[in-house]
Amino acid sequence: MYRTILLAAALMAASSMNLYASGVEEELEALTRIVDQGGYGFSVGNTSVMRLSPEERSLMRGFIPPSAEMWKSLPKFRTSGADIDDPVFDWRSGGYVTGVRNQGPCGSCWAFASIGQLESHIIINDGVVFDLSEQHVIDCNIYGSDCGGGNTQAAYHLLRTNGAVLESCIPYTATDGNTCGQDACLSVALISAGMAVNNDIASIKEALLSGPVYSAVRTHALFDAYDGGCYDYDDNLHEPDHAVLIVGWDDTACGGSGAWICKNSWGTGWGIDGFFYIKYGVSWIGWYATQISYHPIVEIVYPSGGETLNIGDLVNIEWTTGNVEPDSVRIILEYNDMSPVQTVLATGLTGTNLYVWEVPELYVEDASIEIISFLGDGIRGSDRSGGFDISLGNTVRQNYPNPFSETTTISYSLTQAGKVRITIFDSNGHLVRVVEEKTREPGSYTVEWDGRSEDGSVVSSGVYFCRIEAGTKDTTKKIVLLK
Repeated sequence: MYRTILLAAALMAASSMNLYASGVEEELEALTRIVDQGGYGFSVGNTSVMRLSPEERSLMRGFIPPSAEMWKSLPKFRTSGADIDDPVFDWRSGGYVTGVRNQGPCGSCWAFASIGQLESHIIINDGVVFDLSEQHVIDCNIYGSDCGGGNTQAAYHLLRTNGAVLESCIPYTATDGNTCGQDACLSVALISAGMAVNNDIASIKEALLSGPVYSAVRTHALFDAYDGGCYDYDDNLHEPDHAVLIVGWDDTACGGSGAWICKNSWGTGWGIDGFFYIKYGVSWIGWYATQISYHPIVEIVYPSGGETLNIGDLVNIEWTTGNVEPDSVRIILEYNDMSPVQTVLATGLTGTNLYVWEVPELYVEDASIEIISFLGDGIRGSDRSGGFDISLGNTVRQNYPNPFSETTTISYSLTQAGKVRITIFDSNGHLVRVVEEKTREPGSYTVEWDGRSEDGSVVSSGVYFCRIEAGTKDTTKKIVLLK
C-alpha cells in the first residue's frame, strides 16, 4: 500500500511538471524519482527515444489490438505440456536473431516484430540471414495497416499469400501511401500460418523453442527512458500499444521472478543495444502472443544419419522443399578421414526432390550429405544429414573388366561379433560349395570363390547364387559365371 501511495505521488508530481515540456533533463529527474520511490529493478537514461519530441514518440506506438472475432479465428499453438527445465534460453546465442532496426516516427512496430520473427525462423531453419522488407508489409497488406498502426493479421496474411521480399527491393521509408511494388520483387519466404499462443509462461516458453514469438506490450515514459535492468513497471490500466519480439527468457532475472528477453524496433540507442528484459506478466507482455509456422526451404529425408551404406549400392538421396521452390539444388558428400573432404555429387538439379547415388569405395565411418538450394543470385538454404557409415557391406563382385574370370570376390561386414556362413548354390537350389563358415570380430572382410565345387572340381558356366549370412544379415546375390 505504501509503495502504491509513493508511486501515485511521484506520477502526480511528474504530471504537474509537464514532463515532455520541461526538457529531457527535468523529465529524467522525475522518471528517476519514480523508479527510486517505486523500488523498480531497472534504470532510466538519456536514450535515443528520450531525445525525440513528444509527437515523434507517440508516433512510434503502433500496435492495434485485433478484434475479438479475429483473435478467436486464429489457429491455436498446440503445446505438449512438457516440463522445460532450462532457466535461461536466448535465441541471440548462436546468431539466430537479426540486428535491431529503427522504425522511426512511424507506428510500424507490428510490421517490424512480424518481419523480425520471420527473419529468425529463416536462420533457424535454413541457415541463411535475410534482411527482409518491413515497408513491403506496410505498402502491400490488404487491411490498410500502416504507420497509423496494425497487428499480425495484416502482416501474416501477406506473408502467407505473397511472401516476404528483401529490404533491398523495397527499402524502408517510414511513410504511408506508397504504391505496392512487390510485383517487381522476388518472394524469398512464405509462412504457412500464424498461431495464437496462450498467455502463460509455460505456453510461451514452449512456443519459443521453435523460434521467437511476437507479443504486445504497454509502453510508458519510463519505457522510453529504459536503459537496462528488469523492466517491472506494471501499467495494466491501459490497453497495449506496442509490438515487440520475445527472443528468450531468464528465470533468474528480476530477483528470481523471471523475465522475457525482447527485441525492440527503436534502434540500438535505446535499452540494452535495442533489447530489454521485462518481468513476466507486467504491462501486458505476453498478450496477443503469436507464433508462425515456417517450413525449411530444403530438408533432407534420406540419408538422415545413423545409416550404414554399402559400397556399390544405389541410394535414393531424398529431400523436401518449403513453400518457395528453389531455382536449383546442389548435393555435396563430405567425409572425414585425416581432414574433411568434400565432393560435389550433383549440381544444377531442378524440378526434383530425389537423386540416385551409387555409393563409392570410400570405407569411411563419418560421412554426411549436404544439400544447398539456390534462389535468385544466392544461396537460399541448406541442410546437412547426420553422420553415416560407408562400408563394404555384403556384396558379390566378379573380377572386372574381364567377365570371363572364374574368380568372384565376396565382401561382407559385421557391426558386432558373430557367425558368418557363405554358400554357393546353383540355379536349381543345390549346394555347390561352402566358401566360408566361421565366427568373426566386427569389421569388413573379403573371400574369393574360384569357380570350384565342394569336391574341388571346376563347375560349368551358368547362373549361380551366393547366400551371405553375416551377423543379423541374410542376403542372396546372383552370380553369372562365364568361362
